[in-house]
Amino acid sequence: MVTWTLKKGLKNSNWVRTYFYMRNEIDRLKEKYLNKYHFVPEFTASFHSGEVVLGEIGDVKSQIVFHGEPLYTTALVEKCCTQLNKQILATADIVNMASLPVIYSAERVDQHDSSRALELFTIREVDLERL
Repeated sequence: MVTWTLKKGLKNSNWVRTYFYMRNEIDRLKEKYLNKYHFVPEFTASFHSGEVVLGEIGDVKSQIVFHGEPLYTTALVEKCCTQLNKQILATADIVNMASLPVIYSAERVDQHDSSRALELFTIREVDLERL
């Protein structure tokens, strides 16, 4: 899990740039992963925004914990990645706040198997040479 303050996450579209940077780095190192580990790492990403409560629990061995609706929703969206066969999904909340650079486009996706009605978008890199 990666978290940002809303201001830092939205600045320069850091939230989506980080995802594509990691995806592109894995692609770049694909042969190295295959040679050393015999597989290439895969991951999905889900994005949402909202207020969370940060706390510290425990006396002897303390832990930092986050609580709040955004954690539940982000986990639900991540499950939708598998159901919808998408690598990246974001809620309308974050997509509507973001000013995506021209190198990315957001496309609405329909989801049917969720207990909550969420407006979800998948994001892709745009092939600028085709424009």
